[in-house]
Amino acid sequence: LIKIGGKDFQPSTEFDSIGEDDSGATASVLSSADRRSETSWCEQSGCRDSPVIHSVQQRIADLLQVHWTHFENIQVLRYKKRNYYNAHHDYSDAQGQLSCGPRIITFFLYLSDVKKGGETAFPHLGIVVPPKKGAALVWANTMDKEPGRIDQRTVHEARNVTKGVKRS
Repeated sequence: LIKIGGKDFQPSTEFDSIGEDDSGATASVLSSADRRSETSWCEQSGCRDSPVIHSVQQRIADLLQVHWTHFENIQVLRYKKRNYYNAHHDYSDAQGQLSCGPRIITFFLYLSDVKKGGETAFPHLGIVVPPKKGAALVWANTMDKEPGRIDQRTVHEARNVTKGVKRS
């Protein structure tokens, strides 16, 4: 995944508004002091059409029982030393404009171990997960019976990486 999807890292941003063109999502984004990392979106055809990417998407689809056409493009994240993402929620009303709709479920795959730091923490749930290569987290961003209502319990943060590099 890193070799295929991690080719065009840019400073990570946050969504402001979203539009769509023939190739998928386009976004108006904002830089933020709440987020320091790099993102490589799997939007270009060499990544989006890769058999490896399709295999990963199908495995996730089988696990979640959600067809992969309802997914956003895969994104590869890189957190270097002193990189973080403060407490935030993955649901965005702006994503309702996308063909896949807003992010109601997050599937978060760790692509590397980290020597120190980089945990994913859910402050409202009291859960802290250290990054471990090959491990995955799955959480709902909305309420089960009301998928348009945000589940505030899944506010989470990527803690500061203090030694090594976190890839996810």
